[in-house]
Amino acid sequence: MENMCRTCLKVSPRLSNIFDDSSLPLKIESISSIQVSIGDNLPNKVCDMCTRNIHLLYDFRRIIIKSDLLLRQRIEQETPKEEQLQTTDITIIKNEVVANDQSNTEHRLNSTSNFKCSTCDFTCVNYFQWKEHKRTHIKSVKSICSMCGKCIRKDNMRKHIMTHTEPPVQCQICGKTCKNTESLRGHLLAHKNNKLQCTTCGNVYRHRAAYAAHLKRHLLGDKKTVECSICAKLFYDHRTLKKHIRSHTGERPYPCPYCKKGFSSSNARNTHVRQHTNEKPYACEFCPCAFPQKVSLRTHLKSKHADKLERQEEAKREETKTDDSVNGS
Repeated sequence: MENMCRTCLKVSPRLSNIFDDSSLPLKIESISSIQVSIGDNLPNKVCDMCTRNIHLLYDFRRIIIKSDLLLRQRIEQETPKEEQLQTTDITIIKNEVVANDQSNTEHRLNSTSNFKCSTCDFTCVNYFQWKEHKRTHIKSVKSICSMCGKCIRKDNMRKHIMTHTEPPVQCQICGKTCKNTESLRGHLLAHKNNKLQCTTCGNVYRHRAAYAAHLKRHLLGDKKTVECSICAKLFYDHRTLKKHIRSHTGERPYPCPYCKKGFSSSNARNTHVRQHTNEKPYACEFCPCAFPQKVSLRTHLKSKHADKLERQEEAKREETKTDDSVNGS
């Protein structure tokens, strides 16, 4: 089978290795649902004609998907104007939150101006309350994904379709493979040095979503307002509630790639994976010790370097006093 084409089974002296083009196995899987891997003991070469056909079929598949999406958008345009305005409003809000820099975000979240709902008479001075209220108008406006059958909110359908149509992409900095460009965009934030710091308590965040969620807690008076319908436990937001619900349902959507053990959160899964890889990313600044978990590093610092931590804190306090005296003068 050395000179046999993997896709048409023709024997030819002019064959190329499938894995020379990293996109070729992905396109084969996309158009045929057949996974091609290096260790499957099957022919790993393909003829020139099949290579052209694979690219053509993949492109044609994307054309069909794009045409279907455009047709559905045209149908949506024929819906009542009020529904269109609701979907447009929430999309604009979402894009605005992502696009603005840290200073603009803080200014908007701490603004004392009134936020008015364009659908009803609701008015408030809190941005997050207004945003949550706007979502109540569109929660029932959903569509069925034509590719997987999931029920998706209309304002999220475009991004959802991308998870089906886009091939995996690789981070050029660390080599990690992300499932699509949207996932890569979120991953790249981890490589950036610009951090978002809360001006109220000093906490630092790398991701804007976590930073915005933290600011929301300050604006709401650090009160837990989201209630679990099963045990009545209160949480700060729906994202935390969703994770908590898994403790009732037993859902474990994050499997370990090594032993297939399931976990309720990606953080728990990532911590477990370090048992297989022996990765220890949390290094002690005072000695050569390193740990797989941040809590282990904290325990180590308190038990082995308590005196050094105390001296560090004293130095910081002295530095703060010096800065205050300079600013006062």
